[in-house]
Amino acid sequence: MFPGGRFLGDNGKAEKIILKFKKEAFSRLFDFFSRESMTFLENGETIVNVSYPIDEWIYFVVFSFNTHVEVIEPLHLREGVRKRIMEMEAIYR
Repeated sequence: MFPGGRFLGDNGKAEKIILKFKKEAFSRLFDFFSRESMTFLENGETIVNVSYPIDEWIYFVVFSFNTHVEVIEPLHLREGVRKRIMEMEAIYR
């Protein structure tokens, strides 16, 4: 079981995901990720390395951190986030 009640295999094949979080997100990281998946940088940022299916749940997690997260890998998840941001921007013009 993944943090947040996820089961591997329920929603597809897991992929390696690398996320970079600003220090402002630190207190919430443990709600979604294990300590073992985290690398703490000297500047207060945190790198998270996990393997999850790329589905709506991971998009929910990314967007729940607002501007305090950056998708580093995979590139298609990063592009998917960018595309959704553009779609949201078009709604709020």
